[in-house]
Amino acid sequence: MPQITANKPAAVKDIMPVPAQRRSDPGIQPAHKILLQCKLSIGAVDDPFEQEADEMADKVMRLPEQNFVQRKCAQDEREERIQHSALIPFIQKKEFKSTGRANEETPALINETVIKSSLLSKYVGGDKIKAALLNAENFHVIQNYELKEYGDKCNQGNIADIAGGFFCRTVASAKDKGLAGDIFVVQYLKLGYVIHEFMHKLSGVTVKNMLGTFINEGITQYFTDRFLTEGKYDVLKDHNYGDNLACAKKIVSDTSEEMVADAYFKNDMKLINTLKDKLKLSTVTGLKPYFEKGRCLQ
Repeated sequence: MPQITANKPAAVKDIMPVPAQRRSDPGIQPAHKILLQCKLSIGAVDDPFEQEADEMADKVMRLPEQNFVQRKCAQDEREERIQHSALIPFIQKKEFKSTGRANEETPALINETVIKSSLLSKYVGGDKIKAALLNAENFHVIQNYELKEYGDKCNQGNIADIAGGFFCRTVASAKDKGLAGDIFVVQYLKLGYVIHEFMHKLSGVTVKNMLGTFINEGITQYFTDRFLTEGKYDVLKDHNYGDNLACAKKIVSDTSEEMVADAYFKNDMKLINTLKDKLKLSTVTGLKPYFEKGRCLQ
């Protein structure tokens, strides 16, 4: 029987597994841990699109990356443009709580961007600006923009018609919606600004009609706020509008009585003292006649 020699061929030695005690040696790596980077192939090897895909991938990978500072500046510029872009107002007036009507039945606010655009500056003093104002659905616009910024460029007739037109429209709108006087005052009452700031531009007839309409509609709380507690009764007095002064006096007297009665019922001493001063009474006991009549009016 032939003897087996200890010398093994080189090929056999190279493929022999590494002993367990030598696997921890960092200088020796097993053959199965050697990884080769291969090209990822989606299609067949001879697919004509494979070469084109490889070329495109190489081109994309070699494109120069944008500088970090340039990229950051571009992002900041985009954000700044967004921040300074004009917003289209879409907020609508809240529905009147007492009516239960839907929001869509309440007119939306006018686009404030349009107000400050060339619409007014192009047609100042003409019929188009008057029509634009009268077509507005909310007196808030007149208070803040048109009459304040462009009132001096409109003739007296336009301002009187604009103010009167808005007033009549809001009264009619309140009646159509079945709103009470107090709700009308809270939601629509912007006319006081016009009367106060543009009294010298409004004709006496227009002011008289406004006061008369308020009386006819029973909206006396308006005059309580504007002419009594805020002292705008003096505005009418200073401008000496004749019949309007007597009209205002009557309204002030009526509303004072109602306010006194309401103040006593609420035990609002601050309001009681304010009324005493406004009515030029020496003591609060002088309010008793107002209270008695006001209680009957309520």
